[in-house]
Parts: sequence; C-alpha cells; structure tokens
Amino acid sequence: MIFLALMAGMAVLLGGKLPSSFVPEEDQGTLYVRLQLPQAASLQRTIEASVKAEAIIRHVPGVASVATINGLDLISGTQNTYTSFFFVGLDKWDNRHATNLSAAAIQRT
Repeated sequence: MIFLALMAGMAVLLGGKLPSSFVPEEDQGTLYVRLQLPQAASLQRTIEASVKAEAIIRHVPGVASVATINGLDLISGTQNTYTSFFFVGLDKWDNRHATNLSAAAIQRT
C-alpha cells in the first residue's frame, strides 16, 4: 500500500510538469475571431458592431488582413443575424520576430 501511494504521488507530481497537449500549438499565421451579440440583435446592428471590431483588429500590430462574414456562425454552422466571424491574417513570420508579435500574443491582445 505504501508503494502504491508513493507511485500515485509521483504520478501527480510528474503529471503536473508535463505539457497538457499532445501536439504543441503552432503559429499558422491565421486567427479566427467570433463576435456574438444578444440573440435579438438585428443584422444591421451586427454589421455595425463588426465594422467597429474589424477596425480595432486592423490596428493590432502584426495583423495584415481581416475578412468578415456577418450572419454566419462557423462554430455551430448556423445562420443567424447576431453573429459575425472574422478571419485574421497575420504578417509573414519573417516580419514577426518579436515575442509580442507571435500568434498567441496577438490573440491575447
């Protein structure tokens, strides 16, 4: 029983130090952003909000382009008036050497 408890303790200690994913996250040069308004929001209100959000996204350092789809939720695969989806293209890797320009850092912005 002591051996079993010792092994369980070792497994917990070592398990906390291992990476949590099988494959590490990789900078693909693309981010996906979803904007969801309240369910009763009209498409016009969603478009106005997505235009403002797109302007904010374009001014983030490291972002090269933004494409927006209004009225489609790609996560659930449904069409609705209160959701927008953004495809954010990042600058080329050669132009993003700083750590604050990695995909993970830009995503946190």
